[in-house]
Amino acid sequence: MLNGLGKLVLLGAMLAPVSCTHQIREQDAFRGRKTIVLTEAIERHNVELLTPDGPILRGWYLTPKAPRRHLVYLYGSGGSVVQEYGKLHWLAQTYDMDILVVDYPGYGFSEGSATVDGLARASLRIYDSMAARWPHAERPIFVYGHSMGTAFALHVGVNRPGTAVILEAPLTSVQDLAAAIKQRLPWYAHLFLTIKIDPELTRWRQPVDMIPQLDGPLLIIHGTDDHTIPFAQGKRLFEAATTKQKHFCALAGEGHSPVEPNRDRQADLGCLAAFLDAYGSSLARPIRASTLLTTPGNSSSATPNASGQ
Repeated sequence: MLNGLGKLVLLGAMLAPVSCTHQIREQDAFRGRKTIVLTEAIERHNVELLTPDGPILRGWYLTPKAPRRHLVYLYGSGGSVVQEYGKLHWLAQTYDMDILVVDYPGYGFSEGSATVDGLARASLRIYDSMAARWPHAERPIFVYGHSMGTAFALHVGVNRPGTAVILEAPLTSVQDLAAAIKQRLPWYAHLFLTIKIDPELTRWRQPVDMIPQLDGPLLIIHGTDDHTIPFAQGKRLFEAATTKQKHFCALAGEGHSPVEPNRDRQADLGCLAAFLDAYGSSLARPIRASTLLTTPGNSSSATPNASGQ
């Protein structure tokens, strides 16, 4: 079940195209996507993380043989490690880095239930497990958040000083997201639709309030045609950031998921490559602790496989 923030993001996606007149363009009729080539160059290991409050978190650790940099990925409200696997395999292969992606409590393979506090704690636990695996890395570990995950990526960045943070299609606040959804609706929808925000979502510190406390490198990537979280929110978040190592990447014509596995797009994502090169970790020896990777094989009875069996 989606949490409150996830429902709000999903509502925005559903209502984004609503208008009095809607034109169907030629490109709207064809939604083909290229097949992602999964090579043996990237190994996948099952991960199981214990948390202080009880739920066991499960996910995957993707790694080339000699990663040059290290990244924790926090997906959006409707995601899972399975759904994100193609994108993350492509990122690991294209940018030569290992990636840790773990399902939030109540998501995918993980136990527990989804709450704001629970996801915030889980995000720190996931990051800490990666940091413990690479204790001698000379440069920051990257934390990459998409959509809802950007709020938790910022939470990690603020609470783990020096972390390099990448935000793809970020929101400024739940309140701003609700206002943007309402603004896009046609006038007649206001007669019967009311958007109410759960107090638990507004009690939590919002991204626009957190980001001035971020002291590490920051990259914001936002598509100019994002109809789920408006491009303006990414710009406002960038302006609110006070770190001197901040960078903004506007991808013209792209929507809510501008970073997609497509070798033809690598030229457009030069900003991502430059950021990773500028702040990426150099080679270091990992610590193989059983608490980090309790199931080091590609399959295990302790962690489900991609089919959920």
